Amino acid sequence: MQKTSKPTTAGILNIIAGGLGILSAISIMLGLGVLGWFEPFNREFILFGFVLTLVAVLTLPFALLALVGGAFDLQRKHWGWALAGSVAAVLAFWPLGIASTVLTSQSRGEFE
Repeated sequence: MQKTSKPTTAGILNIIAGGLGILSAISIMLGLGVLGWFEPFNREFILFGFVLTLVAVLTLPFALLALVGGAFDLQRKHWGWALAGSVAAVLAFWPLGIASTVLTSQSRGEFE
């Protein structure tokens, strides 16, 4: 089968989505730490902070899986892991993840 640039593009999108997911999780946690100094015992802030912390903690594994899937996309190996990384990229940073998932699923024949 002819090799296209779809897996390479999907891998780059996965890596960018994973990096943005990690950066967003870190910035959420740092932002909550700074805001905690100004609103230390506010009940609404504690609930809001818990929800945002949960979002940040759940984003990290998906972002890491997106990075791993991006590496497999670039190597054109292990299509299942590459697709899993693309789906995880949807959960880490959805605009890039959707494009990456479409490109990875269309290029299944190009993987070893």
